Amino acid sequence: MAAGKTARRTAARKPGARVTNERRRLMKVSDVIASEIVHDFVKRGLKSGDRLPLETEMMAQFRVSRSSMREGLRLLEAQGVVRTRPGCGGGSVIGSVDVGNLRPSLTLHMHLVGATYGDLLEGWVQTEAMLAELAASNPNRAQVKRAMAPFLTDKRKSTPREKQWEFHHIINTLANNRVLAFVLLMPAEIVREHISSAVARETMGRHIAHSHADIARAVAEGNARKAYTLMHDHVEHLVAYYRRQDPGKLRRKIEWR
Repeated sequence: MAAGKTARRTAARKPGARVTNERRRLMKVSDVIASEIVHDFVKRGLKSGDRLPLETEMMAQFRVSRSSMREGLRLLEAQGVVRTRPGCGGGSVIGSVDVGNLRPSLTLHMHLVGATYGDLLEGWVQTEAMLAELAASNPNRAQVKRAMAPFLTDKRKSTPREKQWEFHHIINTLANNRVLAFVLLMPAEIVREHISSAVARETMGRHIAHSHADIARAVAEGNARKAYTLMHDHVEHLVAYYRRQDPGKLRRKIEWR
């Protein structure tokens, strides 16, 4: 009897046996499948761009119907976790872990609670300052100094538009806390898509290069308080610029897109 119980427990740990009847009673099968697919490719160490097994193989592995498997994959595709390549040689591949994948859901809920673009920009000032503080506190000083080195350049040079957001992204990667880095990046992602892309920031290029150099130096030196203050002032300056460009927009609700 004991051996039988052990065998059943062992079977339950096999990939195809984890989708249990009990879980299916508590969740939609497609939700369970989506969860199991994610657990499986994390366990296997799959990365962005890696191909998922064939649909028939996954159906056999997770012991589900074709319709349930496809619905599970569609749920993951809606989150950007899975991408479908059309045509010959196509199929499902691992997507990217990107806060931008959450933007539609975030903006929908922000719209429903009545949040405005003014609220968004105020939040952006605070979150960017916190990220700079976290980056300056990162104990891996060699990594931080290497990452900040390209920005410690001639302050008189204008920063190209495509490089302006790169600096903020790098600061985010240095925050040394995956949860905070992911959550605090959300306001910046919405600002970038909804506000920054709609105005001419080229005129701010020289100011941005100057500010980035000062912030980079504080982060590289490990001066968390100074990094926080400099980033706070830098983003406030950008917010003031956006306000002058389109003051009416800041009173409008954040759009769902």
